[in-house]
Amino acid sequence: MNDDHLGIAEDTIAVSVPARADTLPIVRSVVEHALFAADWVFDDVVDVKLAVDEVCSQLVAGASDWAPRLHLAIDIDGADFWCAIETVVDPRFTIDTTGFGWRVVEAVTDARSVSYSERGAPVVYEGAARQSLVDGDATSGAQAARTVRVRIAKRGSVE
Repeated sequence: MNDDHLGIAEDTIAVSVPARADTLPIVRSVVEHALFAADWVFDDVVDVKLAVDEVCSQLVAGASDWAPRLHLAIDIDGADFWCAIETVVDPRFTIDTTGFGWRVVEAVTDARSVSYSERGAPVVYEGAARQSLVDGDATSGAQAARTVRVRIAKRGSVE
């Protein structure tokens, strides 16, 4: 069964936190507990937490005042982990895919992607069109914003 208004599978862990650095421990804790519950080995759990933390840290830095929340959709199927992380950002913001932090993300994940869409525009998640998780009307005279989504995937080891 799907949660049709979000396009998220029933077993997906959905987390939404304020886009602030002080909420990142909550995200790390959810990721860690979910992976340990799926019997992942310690080293792979640490790798995934590191990747999620780097992505979330970058998104927090670019989060717009319009919708200052991080939204995560986490799927774990045995040894497979997928996570989509999105927020509304300033239109000039881009994920830094050239720095050391992104190199770490590349090293500890098997796949990653970054996509941008205009605020409220349909986006694609695992082949199904759905509305952006972060939706709403801009206030009069406000600067445009866009949604950024980062997806990461890793095949880990289970005990």
